[in-house]
Amino acid sequence: QPSAPKIKKIKEVAPKLSDKTKWTMEEQKQFFSALRIYGKNFDALGQCFNTRRRLVNPEAQKRTFGQIRCFYYRSFRTVSKLCTFTEEEKVNVDSLELRSVLAYLCLKPKVKCFDKKPTISVLHQLIRNGSAFLRVKGQREHVSIIGKALKPPKTSNTLGTTKQSDRTLSKHIRILLSPASPNAYMRVALSCRYPHV
Repeated sequence: QPSAPKIKKIKEVAPKLSDKTKWTMEEQKQFFSALRIYGKNFDALGQCFNTRRRLVNPEAQKRTFGQIRCFYYRSFRTVSKLCTFTEEEKVNVDSLELRSVLAYLCLKPKVKCFDKKPTISVLHQLIRNGSAFLRVKGQREHVSIIGKALKPPKTSNTLGTTKQSDRTLSKHIRILLSPASPNAYMRVALSCRYPHV
């Protein structure tokens, strides 16, 4: 008996809707600048981000608290796949997350892809030190993630170090003198008024 001809089922493809959760490069830059100020305070971060967005484009839709939070953690997951962190770095998870996301968003507009070793080493350097040098179009460019939310990492000062940067003095010095006795005070006061005596 000849087998019955197979009938191919035609799959119905649903029309692709525009992805509202996809972030444009301009939005990512605005998110980066707001993140440098407010850190993981998602309420303040969202308000600042949406306000700046409306100034640039009044018709732009608001990003919700969930979208902002989701984008933050999605960026951190991307970085954690690219970089390996030591156990010491993993102790302070919040700081590591913030530094990683800031470093990733800082490099993203300048770098096409993160699959090359020099780019990943710059990403590592940014996360650990807060600043690094990146080669863009044949020129060295200084990039930094330091902002209000992220203070520069403190270098450990040992007693043996004699670097000039370790010894910082204030610009103004105030010297207070107190007399040993009332007679000493009168003697100094009179000599100031009448130097010839």
